[in-house]
Amino acid sequence: MAKATESRDYAGKSADDCFAAARAALPKVGFEIWKMRPIGWLLLANRTTPEGVVNANFAFRPGAAATLTLSSDRVTQEALLAMSGEVYAAFEAALG
Repeated sequence: MAKATESRDYAGKSADDCFAAARAALPKVGFEIWKMRPIGWLLLANRTTPEGVVNANFAFRPGAAATLTLSSDRVTQEALLAMSGEVYAAFEAALG
């Protein structure tokens, strides 16, 4: 199983702001959100690619620290890292 995890800090943004931006961003890059935990600032989503399904776990902590983990049984780690960049680009655009 391939896995890619990346954390970034967003000073000046709240966990609520980040959660809302991620809710808007994930569908724009092809992920279907299947579970939301607003109290814990956690989103779980899936994306189907020709290579296989990619699972996403996007979590936020107070102080606006974001952690995105992508995993897949069939997609390579390199592809997951590239996909992580796509997710963060859409997220940062939504965050403003």
